[in-house]
Order: sequence, then C-alpha cells, then structure tokens
Amino acid sequence: MDCENVLEILGNTEMTQDQIADKMIGKYSTSDNSKAGYLKIGAQILVENELEFLLNEMVDSNKLGIKKVQNGLLERVYYYARNPC
Repeated sequence: MDCENVLEILGNTEMTQDQIADKMIGKYSTSDNSKAGYLKIGAQILVENELEFLLNEMVDSNKLGIKKVQNGLLERVYYYARNPC
C-alpha cells in the first residue's frame, strides 16, 4: 500500500478512511467464524493502522485534502486527491 494505491482508489471522489480500507481489502463480517473470516478482520486492523499514517502523511505533503462533514453530533472526515505522487 502506497500513495499511488490511495490516489487510484480515490479517483475523483471523496471517501472516508473506512471506505478506502474497504476498497483495499473488502468488507469483513464479525459473524464469519471461519479462518478466512478471522484473517480478514486481522487484515482490516493492520490496513486501518497503516492507512491512518499514510493518509496523514499525504495530507501533510498536500497530496490529499480533507473535508469535514457534520451530521448532528457525528463528524466524518472525507479525503480527496489534490496532487499526484
């Protein structure tokens, strides 16, 4: 996972960190008790942790912009592509 992967996933859209992670490895189900289900949950956790650092680095280097959307008490942060890697 690198800058180019994130920019390819974003394209011309805005997405949250969770949406980007879902595009990378797919959705997981907490009711899936198979080995593959547990591996997918573990992969999701690892991707989310690495992705958070990557997104922050890309925002700091002006490759991504952020847009905060307030919906009542819930605030979501959306990322969008600004500049290529």
